[in-house]
Amino acid sequence: QQCKQLKSLYLERIGLDEEVHPVLPALLSGLLQLQRLSIACNHIGDRGFEQLAPVLQQCSQLRDLVLTGCGLTSDGHSMLSLVTVLLCLPRLEVLTLNCNPVGDKGLEQLSPVLEQCSQLTRLSLWGIGLKSPWSMLIISRLLRQLTSLKILILACNDCGGSIFDEALCAAVKAHPSLERVILPRNICQDVFTELKRFAKDPTSTLKHVIRF
Repeated sequence: QQCKQLKSLYLERIGLDEEVHPVLPALLSGLLQLQRLSIACNHIGDRGFEQLAPVLQQCSQLRDLVLTGCGLTSDGHSMLSLVTVLLCLPRLEVLTLNCNPVGDKGLEQLSPVLEQCSQLTRLSLWGIGLKSPWSMLIISRLLRQLTSLKILILACNDCGGSIFDEALCAAVKAHPSLERVILPRNICQDVFTELKRFAKDPTSTLKHVIRF
């Protein structure tokens, strides 16, 4: 509580669970200058995140939020809580949701508010359980709105392999600042080849294209 000017706080793998200790919300509520927060690899689940959401809304200076492996799903109220939190973070530049099984439904719930995160430079959705080709259309739409984005990570999802891959390809090629893309492992080969070719164009901002 005495470190009110703290700008970075990493609480990774400290054993937090759904019954979030009341000390944590109290701690965060006093860190109004916080810019980077990671609670990665703590299985707080939907219930735990709902408890943290009100205090996260007060951290309006946050630029980097890491929620990797927190057990968030689209079944509880955590997506609604996350939407509310993101609306209160106008400076957010990096959002990491890796390894939370939110699935296609969760992405659909988040997409309207993600479109408003105009300062985002890095969006990481590694292994969040995307399976529907429609998710590729949602991501394509996000790219058209997030013009500051430099890094997009979609690895370890299975939403590729359809005609909608072409929409993603077009959105990536039209993006003004994207530098690195990690694509779903089942992206169409023709789309992957086209983007690899595009990344070699010296006039393109895109420099790295990987699928995983």
